[in-house]
Amino acid sequence: MTSGRFRFERVLQVKRLLRKAAQDEVAALRGDIADLEESIRVAEAAQDDSRTRAVEAAEAGRPAAELHMHAAYERGQGVVARACRARVMALEELLEQRRAAVMDRRREERQFEVLRERQQARAATAADRAEANFQDELAVRRAGGRRDPRTTDRGDHGAASR
Repeated sequence: MTSGRFRFERVLQVKRLLRKAAQDEVAALRGDIADLEESIRVAEAAQDDSRTRAVEAAEAGRPAAELHMHAAYERGQGVVARACRARVMALEELLEQRRAAVMDRRREERQFEVLRERQQARAATAADRAEANFQDELAVRRAGGRRDPRTTDRGDHGAASR
C-alpha cells in the first residue's frame, strides 16, 4: 500500500507543478498584455504630440519637409499602436485558453486529491483489519488454542467460532 500512496503523492506533486507552471504562464501573459497596453498609450500620446507639433509648424510657416517629418512620425506611431493592439488581441485569446487550462488542471488536481484520500482510507482500513487479525491471533495463541481459519480473512475476528 505504501507504493500506491507514493504513486498518488508523486502524481499529485507533478499535477501541482503543472498547475503552478500554467498559473505562472497566465501571470506572464497578463504582464505582457499590460506592457503592450502601455506601449499603445505611449504611441497614441506620441501621435497626438506629433499632430500638435505639425499644426504648430504649419501655423508658424515652417518648411514642408518638417511637416512631412511630423506626418511620417505620426503614421509610424499609428502603425506601432495598431500592431500592439493586434498583439494584445492575440495574447488575450491565448490568455483565455491558458486560464481554461489552469481550471482544468485545478479540477484534475482536486480529483486526484479525492482519489488519494480514498486510497489512504482504504489503506488505513486494511491496516486496521490486519492489526485486528494480528491481535486476535496473538490472543488465541496466548490462550493456547487454535484460531478458526475460516474467520481469518472475513474480518469478523472469530465471531463464527464462538
